Amino acid sequence: QSITYELSSYLKSIIQPLVGKRDSAIANCKKFVEQIRLFEISLNGILVSYDVKGLITSVPIPHTLNILQELLYADSALPTRTKLSPFQIIQLVSFCMIEGNFFHFQGDFFKQKGGAPMGSPLCPVLAEVFMEHSEEKAFSEANKNILPRLFKRYVDDIFVIIESGREDTFLNFLNMLFPNTISFTMEKDFSGKLPFLDSLVIRMLERLKTNVYRKPTHSDRYITFLVPSPTLRDERSHLGYGKARY
Repeated sequence: QSITYELSSYLKSIIQPLVGKRDSAIANCKKFVEQIRLFEISLNGILVSYDVKGLITSVPIPHTLNILQELLYADSALPTRTKLSPFQIIQLVSFCMIEGNFFHFQGDFFKQKGGAPMGSPLCPVLAEVFMEHSEEKAFSEANKNILPRLFKRYVDDIFVIIESGREDTFLNFLNMLFPNTISFTMEKDFSGKLPFLDSLVIRMLERLKTNVYRKPTHSDRYITFLVPSPTLRDERSHLGYGKARY
């Protein structure tokens, strides 16, 4: 754990209620499956997913702090979660992400130049703050003709239904939002099938159905339920094994 871990955890609890309220937000794969099964797809619509390359280490922290500050000042419920002011919260988040973002290795100190530190409790929530802002910016500035009919997002994993032939134009537009920091990739459905999260979305004429997605390398091999594993009581050695407790 880093010196900022506990502070980051506390700040995360303050910021978390600010995100995840958009209609496009996906809480988990189960919710995603429930939602898209109700959607009808037109004959010229296709299934497409977009993804950000290395989101955590690419998030523009100074810009994200500005977005977060606006959200904090607009949050009337903030005093019920903390006695800190929006200004103080921003200063602490900045310390965790920028000033205090360093580590010691083999006698030398290293400082991360950009993005958010992997493993910090603050990373997921700050990434969500930035992605929600990017989504809002995209839908407010894009030509309405290129926008998808359905847009669902789990952090930087985006599932859309868009008119065939417009998917590349929409990709190019997404990559113009923050050209120096954020880069999107795209995957189109193949034979009416598209993997997304842990599901495989399958087109059936104008309806969608889903199945569990397994990668081609999946072997259907699982560790038996009865395999011995370290017990919580025996912390004397990492090599001590006993019956698992369930």
